[in-house]
Amino acid sequence: TGNGLWDEVWLNLVRQLKQQASARARLESTVRRFESAAEAIPEGVIALAPDNRITWMNSLAEKHFSLDARRDIDKMVNHLVRSPRFKDYLAAGDFRRPLLLHPTHQPSLALQVFVVAFAGEQTLILSRDVSDREQVERMRRDFVANVSHELRTPLTVVSGFIETLHELKGRAAASALPQILPLLEKQTQRMQSLVSDLLTLARLESTPEAPPMTEIDVGALVRTLMVEVDALSGNQHPLSSEIDDHLHLLGAPSEVRSVLSNLLSNAVRYTPAGSRIDIQWLRSVDMYGSPCGVFTVRDSGPGIAAEHLPRLTERFYRVDSGRSRDSGGTGLGLAIVKHVLTRHGGHLEVESTVGKGSEFRATFPPERLVTVASDQP
Repeated sequence: TGNGLWDEVWLNLVRQLKQQASARARLESTVRRFESAAEAIPEGVIALAPDNRITWMNSLAEKHFSLDARRDIDKMVNHLVRSPRFKDYLAAGDFRRPLLLHPTHQPSLALQVFVVAFAGEQTLILSRDVSDREQVERMRRDFVANVSHELRTPLTVVSGFIETLHELKGRAAASALPQILPLLEKQTQRMQSLVSDLLTLARLESTPEAPPMTEIDVGALVRTLMVEVDALSGNQHPLSSEIDDHLHLLGAPSEVRSVLSNLLSNAVRYTPAGSRIDIQWLRSVDMYGSPCGVFTVRDSGPGIAAEHLPRLTERFYRVDSGRSRDSGGTGLGLAIVKHVLTRHGGHLEVESTVGKGSEFRATFPPERLVTVASDQP
């Protein structure tokens, strides 16, 4: 009977050990599933003990807050995240609204930080990357400010001239008209150009799908535009051209015209009188080595410093704001060019050297190109 008693005790012990092992395995499986789920969500997650010591974090939280799980577990989070706003937010304990945080290690990163309680007195810090949303909001604010500024100047001029005409009487008013009317007309045209470009941009942004496949004789279009820009410059710029008349393009005629016209007009505006402008429409390869059709405008103007090149297609971005306005530019031309080329599967390439000039290349992909036989009209 003694052996039977010990056998029963031993069997109970083995049974309990197996149950504990099974429970431990289930717990470990649950923890692994939690960690896998926390790694999969598109937010940073930091688990804190009641005293704000880090007990766990996912890899995205490491990236957001410049932390290292192997080094920073069991350390105080408010000692590691070096942001006074974050420390104040955590200390205040009012988490009804999220905190917008720009980490000191990466100021361009915008994080929306949430703090929630879980499992009694423990806390979760959730971080969400809202950099894109912040950039869009910043662009919206800048856009409104720029439009207001661009319209304010011509409106002020027009208002001032109208006030002057009201104050003048009889012959004085009549004699002032020849000087005032051309200036009024110039400012009115400036506002019309701005509104027209704004409407064009709005249409392009609201209809991102590819334009219809209409065959365009680019060579004929280029020659027409050369006559127009030559008249615009008062025949002050020698224009040379190299055109492949057998190379046509599939796209939206009005949009393609706006691309070519904007690039040519910019060259005329910023190239000194007497300096040559070279124009090409040829089959070539782009910067990636892919075949394409390329419309090139090469000028010998003042050139553009390298730091400005990445921002040239931003709305209202100007290298020299005063000179651009004086020349009649709206600051929207290259933004329109970028949108049109994107809709046509192409892109804009720019090379420039200060003091020597610039080269703008509008590229179109091979599926947009049509080769016309030499005997085809």
